[in-house]
Amino acid sequence: MAAKLTSTVLKALGVFGGVQGINILAGIVRTKCAALWIGSEGVGIIALFVQTIMTLSYLSQLSLRQSAVRDLSPLASAPESPEARTMAFTARRLSLWLGIAGMILTIALAPDLSRWTFGSEHYAWSFRVLSLTLLATSLTGADNAILQSFGLLKKLAKANVYGSVGGTALLAASLFIWRMDGITGALLGLPVCLWFFSFIASKGIPSPPDPRPSVRRVISRGRGMLTLGIYLTITDFITQFSSYIFSIYLNREASTADVGIYQSGFTMVNQYVGVIFTAITMEFYPRLSTRIKQRRLTAVLVSHEIAVALWVLMPVAVLFVCFDELMVRILYSDAFLAMLPFISLAIAGVVFRAVSWCMAYVILAKGDGKIYMLTEALSAATMLALYTTAWPTLGFTGLGIAYILWYGAYAAIVYLVFRFRYGMHLGRGIPMLIGIATLVCGGASLARFAIGPLWTGVIFLPWLIPLCLNKLGLAGKLGLSITKRWQK
Repeated sequence: MAAKLTSTVLKALGVFGGVQGINILAGIVRTKCAALWIGSEGVGIIALFVQTIMTLSYLSQLSLRQSAVRDLSPLASAPESPEARTMAFTARRLSLWLGIAGMILTIALAPDLSRWTFGSEHYAWSFRVLSLTLLATSLTGADNAILQSFGLLKKLAKANVYGSVGGTALLAASLFIWRMDGITGALLGLPVCLWFFSFIASKGIPSPPDPRPSVRRVISRGRGMLTLGIYLTITDFITQFSSYIFSIYLNREASTADVGIYQSGFTMVNQYVGVIFTAITMEFYPRLSTRIKQRRLTAVLVSHEIAVALWVLMPVAVLFVCFDELMVRILYSDAFLAMLPFISLAIAGVVFRAVSWCMAYVILAKGDGKIYMLTEALSAATMLALYTTAWPTLGFTGLGIAYILWYGAYAAIVYLVFRFRYGMHLGRGIPMLIGIATLVCGGASLARFAIGPLWTGVIFLPWLIPLCLNKLGLAGKLGLSITKRWQK
């Protein structure tokens, strides 16, 4: 069973790791095109539009993308059953209503949004046009949730890739032809493309119920999705607001440049390494939601997922440490090298992040919205306390240490819920594996400062990569022979 589960997880990791890589590359291309054809002023305008629209999107969609997976996944074994067809229809209909509500809200507030964001009503019509992105994004969320829940991961991956590449092409064409006047069209292209390809991929999956449920029945069946979605939305707001508070603090205590350096470093650690978490989650969350009522099996699944995540993360973290300076130079510039102490230390915190990530999905799969909101609020408060204590004395080095302590504390908080609220235990070997992963990632971070990235790689990678490949069942004859020779 373990070998089969590992194979399933690694297939999902391979597929969606590639998808996330393409999305990151497409994002870099979009940024480069904007910088080339509309300059820093245009890039600033795009950033303001995106931040405003994303905020409205968070508020109007009620995290239906996540909450729907929980209700749909247990029905995946019989996708054409009346129950599965009704729940899929409910998710799609709720996403349509929420998308329309978000669009109407944006249109109504367009003059105010333009004044608040840009200081005049000059961009009111742009906000009215961009209101379509809220509808497109909401519809995409429901289609993607259905594909994910029913295990159609290849279709979901293809839809994401085609949408991302298509949206990037439309953005590039719009900015190249119309320059500053093409910003609105450029921003509209990506969400519309993502919706179009997700709609094509999920069309007729499953077929609509006959007769179709009434409005009252849709609301009744979707009450669980909406309730959990509201808690998730509040949780997202708490997380974003805590980050906002720290950015204000850092801006006052240091400088705007330091805020930019920290945010860039945080993005490198969370987004680029977080590709692994996102890829694993695409398969893990639906499987967990399907078996969440079986306590012992759920604990086994979580323990297995933690093990796979840590064996994958260890070599990735060491490689990250070895090439951190090169990545900063490529992705940013020499002016951002001040982030190195932060990212080189914070990478050790991904061990605790992986552990907490896997256990936290148990809370979501159970639909325990209040507890999830409480754990995330405690996490946000811990982050603020540690960051504001560490920065005045140790600067970016202190923030790196605080990042490790933050996720260590969060893992402990989530484990208390996992153990005492749900009565579940991690596998016997998991605590030892967590300790090994902590020593490897932490040791690599310290070695990077003591002896440099080159010697860190020489010391850690020759034995670590074959060992992890072997543990994941990927070593093959070459990996196994290398491991045996090294052990001798």
